[in-house]
Amino acid sequence: MAAALAAIGAASVSAAAAAAGTGAAPTTRFVSKQYRYSIAFPGSSSDWTATFALIDWSTDTIEPGSPAFDTYLDSRTGRRFAVAARRPPTGETLAKWTAFTVGTVSSDCTKPKAFSNSTLSGAPARVFTWTCPNEFSVIAIAALHGSLGYFMFVPSPLGLSSASNENAFEAARHAFQFTK
Repeated sequence: MAAALAAIGAASVSAAAAAAGTGAAPTTRFVSKQYRYSIAFPGSSSDWTATFALIDWSTDTIEPGSPAFDTYLDSRTGRRFAVAARRPPTGETLAKWTAFTVGTVSSDCTKPKAFSNSTLSGAPARVFTWTCPNEFSVIAIAALHGSLGYFMFVPSPLGLSSASNENAFEAARHAFQFTK
């Protein structure tokens, strides 16, 4: 898969092995050339399946596995991490961008709630949550960087604990870095 991705120039994948004698767990870093960020996840590259965006995000909807989103699947938990960016159609304030991303949530899901201030790679951001009954518990973050609005959402199977979901989301948020 990595060879196919490299061939189309969409992204790169690297496994960062622990330094000799440090005892640190291995991580796998993915780089999105289309959306200009990198993100690292715990475990070896065999624990992760990455599907990189094939088209620009231009719709008013979201869905894991959409061809407009980079999607990372943790094969150990079934948890997905979806990331995309676009020029904000609603203006370039964090409040307007957050309102836009909230509006992309399916009407089959609960209304997003629990808004809090945060950061994504140093950029001001808003975190919020929602649930899609019988499917997922979701934690999301909306941020502005440069001329783009970034959106990462993490749908976790309902059988996983809230603490596990929050830990996975926070680890991804801290490992996310803008590359330009």
